[in-house]
Amino acid sequence: MEVEKAGCTPIAIDFGIVKVKEDLTDKVLDEISKKLQKYGLGLINTFKSIIVEKIKTIVIRYIHSADILP
Repeated sequence: MEVEKAGCTPIAIDFGIVKVKEDLTDKVLDEISKKLQKYGLGLINTFKSIIVEKIKTIVIRYIHSADILP
């Protein structure tokens, strides 16, 4: 896992959200971000961005699980 390679200890992983034991410095966040970009992924580290991503995930799950769409 890229987070561990950056020297962090994950304590919880859930649907693409990783909580780590350590406080993350800008240097570590930049390192993790660069590693994730290789896979077409990125960091979401502002409260507003996190809420938007959660809403998008809920909508996508609803669409995929709905039997009949209006």
